[in-house]
Amino acid sequence: MAQTKPDKLLALIEKLYPKPDKDWLPDLRTINLLDEPVLELYDIYERREANIILAYIVFAYHAKSPWLQSHKDRDECKRKIMETLCRKKPPEEDSVLIDIVSGMNPQAREITKKLVAWIMDYLKDTRWRAIEANLTYISLVNRMAFDVTDDAKKALDIGRCLAQRSILQKETNAMIAEVERDFLELDNALEQEGHEKITHDFTWEGRKRYLASLKSQAQE
Repeated sequence: MAQTKPDKLLALIEKLYPKPDKDWLPDLRTINLLDEPVLELYDIYERREANIILAYIVFAYHAKSPWLQSHKDRDECKRKIMETLCRKKPPEEDSVLIDIVSGMNPQAREITKKLVAWIMDYLKDTRWRAIEANLTYISLVNRMAFDVTDDAKKALDIGRCLAQRSILQKETNAMIAEVERDFLELDNALEQEGHEKITHDFTWEGRKRYLASLKSQAQE
């Protein structure tokens, strides 16, 4: 992934996961990753369980995780992740961790949902905003093209905008294709689980929701 964020989260969790009984919060704080879903996780669960759940989410859903193997059974991959994390106590002996993997417990299912949404937002790099800005401009020019006018200057301006639109459309298509390649394994994993792909943001329905989230963030 040429343009994605540095893998500070994945690198940190790979460093910390052999020590599930350690306090991970200071390390997470140093890289500004104590967001609301993470804090909620540590409020709900004991330290060891919270650490394991966080590592599980990162390994199961980070786009560069070696555990993203879409050619293999998704449930089996996730079970192996949890087994790897539970070195001292097998996951089948811990009802909390069983609930996280199975999704049967409502509380576990809800916190997992929030954490997956959190890491999806984390993974969205600068290309998301660039693509959205381009698509917004392209849509504006498309609307202008239907504005019939006898004003020669305005018609010339529209012509210039249309030429710029053509260039931007090619750049945007190339950028979207690059993102889809970079996130192919993650998209396949999400699809296996019945979830929306992270690249769903580039569909019309996804764009409306993404724009709404940006507006919400700007108002905070």
